[in-house]
Amino acid sequence: MERDINRLTSSAFCNPDVNQRTPTTASLWVVRSNRLKLAITMLLAPACSDWSERTAQQEEATTTIPVTGVSGPTMIYQQSETGLNVQTLPTGNVATAAYNDLTYEDSGGYVNFTPTDRFIFPGASQLGYSFSVNGGAFQYGYPTPSSKLRPPPGWSVLWGDPAITGSRAYQQYVYISNVAVNNASFPASGFIEGSVTFGSGGKQSFISGACIARSSDYGQTFSLAASDCVKNVTAVPTGDFYDGGSMESDLEGRIYASWVNWSTGSIDVWWAQTPTSSFTRIITPTGPLAGFTAESHARLRYDPIADRIYLMALVDPIAPVFGDSNRNTGHLMIDYFDPNSGTWHGAVNVANDCLDQPDIIRGTILGLPAKLRTAVSFSFDVGRASPSGGDDIRIVYAGETSALPAAHLKSVVCSRGLACMGGTMNTLGSPGEQFNPLVVAQYGFLSIPSQGFLEFHRV
Repeated sequence: MERDINRLTSSAFCNPDVNQRTPTTASLWVVRSNRLKLAITMLLAPACSDWSERTAQQEEATTTIPVTGVSGPTMIYQQSETGLNVQTLPTGNVATAAYNDLTYEDSGGYVNFTPTDRFIFPGASQLGYSFSVNGGAFQYGYPTPSSKLRPPPGWSVLWGDPAITGSRAYQQYVYISNVAVNNASFPASGFIEGSVTFGSGGKQSFISGACIARSSDYGQTFSLAASDCVKNVTAVPTGDFYDGGSMESDLEGRIYASWVNWSTGSIDVWWAQTPTSSFTRIITPTGPLAGFTAESHARLRYDPIADRIYLMALVDPIAPVFGDSNRNTGHLMIDYFDPNSGTWHGAVNVANDCLDQPDIIRGTILGLPAKLRTAVSFSFDVGRASPSGGDDIRIVYAGETSALPAAHLKSVVCSRGLACMGGTMNTLGSPGEQFNPLVVAQYGFLSIPSQGFLEFHRV
């Protein structure tokens, strides 16, 4: 598998040839640029003028930095599903990586594995993180087993699926969310055997909410109290099944967190209206993606010009692609929340052929298909529109067509008011399959044009 990191100058969303690539590894690493500050101020180019594409390695000197697994406590344990946040210090910055983390769990008797099974006990925690100060080596957040964050009173398990964000208004505050199992949802047997999900389609679970750890030192140390955990009891008395967190912040100091609620088929969004206040669920007459059933994790993005939180997710109907049970596509929808009026705009259709976390099959292992489980198949960000306008929001998603049954990337652009149109970027026919896109955008500065970065994987 390869990871492609492409600098999207000018019409990045209008060019079908996205073929540059750089190698990736199986461990947790970050690619650090010695021109990071410049890169951040030059993100997100106008959508449809002349363009050129260069990989991160070609564009600027980079260094691959290990986050876990090289030395220390994490070396013999598994980490996965990462998120990264960078906050500004008075004299530098702190980069914090959040991830699923099994470090210490077996030695503490919290998660035990047999050759064929897994047992989860009260107190288990997959809330892992590492941090780097001013470009230094990443340090694991828990130097000793007793220092690892554990579930607070009333909760039994912190089960990963992390999201991370830092306050835009107050740089010292950073937040990491994990889905969680509360005491009322934990089995009377005293352990969870095997999967944390059960039932048809895996949409029932012992997971019954989420917890949000807080840092007030730029993401170097975190605390977690019972008041930092949330749940919705609309469909399940002990707590609806939350999955796939996403977090954001705005310039007024508000913090947002969302999860897909598999029990109700909706996206639940919570907010803390100050950096230190409790999280409450945003309840409005019409919620995000009202009238549709959510079928994927959501992504949140903030627009500092309009002061809005945008939300994107897949909704029903989800259908197999050309009879392939390993591939499903659905409708990709976008909505936004106005924190000043406390209302959602209403869902707008972006695409009808977005893949729903497709399995990528390459060869066999022990006679069985070797499946690569992918992540959310869409990404977007909000930035400055090109001179022609209408492309403030840049979207890339993985789709598939009968002409060539392989995952490939497509683009869509939308105005801030959610008038959307298809872009011309299409990697159909490029080598391999492309998936797991990630779009990052920022504004230009004065005469410096804005640019964007698209990262995706290819096999």
